[in-house]
Amino acid sequence: LWRIPSDGSRKATPLIIGGTGAYLPAIAATGNRLVYTKHIWDMNIWRVELDPSGSAVRRPERFINTSLIDFGAAWSPDGKLIAFGLEQRGTRDLFVCDASGANPRRLASLDSTQGMIPYWSPDGQWIAFEANTGGNWDIYVIRASDGKHQRLTTDPDDNDNPRRSADGKWIHFS
Repeated sequence: LWRIPSDGSRKATPLIIGGTGAYLPAIAATGNRLVYTKHIWDMNIWRVELDPSGSAVRRPERFINTSLIDFGAAWSPDGKLIAFGLEQRGTRDLFVCDASGANPRRLASLDSTQGMIPYWSPDGQWIAFEANTGGNWDIYVIRASDGKHQRLTTDPDDNDNPRRSADGKWIHFS
């Protein structure tokens, strides 16, 4: 939640109440009370063991479970790492953790408000993802070992949903 003078004479300032998910503020006619809607949404990443036919062996279990929004999990080709997105305070970051869910580490923080869904390269060295920074979607790649990233697209059109070719030489996107 933010506030700004109705004449626009000063910049908008954040209110210290509400936090992530707060919107639709309404002020009482007396001016001393505020109501607002708060959307609390806790997404988590789940896992399940499958038999060779693809049927579940056990019940699904919560796997990566923070009090924030965890999304878009992707196994590395060797099955040793999981890349995933995590949203906190309105921006999304890209993380990687061990196959057990332990030792999470941030790979990228680009102040993206959307996207950050990871797609591994066939050799497991790189992760492609889309990020929305400044209202435009672009494609990025990041080295899984150290987080060094590179922006691949810069045109004004939205670019998202990157997928690597099987040989790893091309990234296709919409």
